[in-house]
Amino acid sequence: MNDLVIAFSALEDMAIALGIAEKSVASVVRKFHAAWRNLVVLGFTSSGSILADARRIVKDAVGDAYVEGLKEGGVAFEDMDSDDDLMIIELTDQQTQYVTDFVKAVRAARGDKAAQRAILDRVELWTASIEAAGMQGLASAKKNEMVTWHYGDTEHCNTCQHLDGQRHRRSWFSQRNYFPRKPGAAMDCGGYKCQCVLE
Repeated sequence: MNDLVIAFSALEDMAIALGIAEKSVASVVRKFHAAWRNLVVLGFTSSGSILADARRIVKDAVGDAYVEGLKEGGVAFEDMDSDDDLMIIELTDQQTQYVTDFVKAVRAARGDKAAQRAILDRVELWTASIEAAGMQGLASAKKNEMVTWHYGDTEHCNTCQHLDGQRHRRSWFSQRNYFPRKPGAAMDCGGYKCQCVLE
């Protein structure tokens, strides 16, 4: 990995350890985005294998984001239950199944600037999936909390139009796989560019 990314991660980890900063879903997402983008660029230029690093980065980020989502919802790591453990495994499996093909696409894009730009655009989708893992951790912690679906600043699909203003327990949205910004969510938009929120 790039020395700058490693240095930034080390500084952020040190700030968290010293109590200057707190680990959060947002910090996990930022760290993943930087590491994933750097790995992609390295894959464009290096002859070494990036597959093992790619799997590790995804696995660590999914678990960390979910746990931080739980914490943001008031559930400590020690209070996680077996459902949370299983959800982390499921979310990790959902993402790691795509890693090999993604790494192959990175390798195939060497020397093709248009293909490289398209792959760099996919970094945002991967980042959204890590953020979604954090949202699912929060949903697990707050499954009985009442929330309302609100539009975001983008075009709206039929599902989001139908959900706008609806108030339910967070678990109601979770059971139906209605998660804003979660790639592959059950809304007509698929969640990919969804900017709606549950508040």
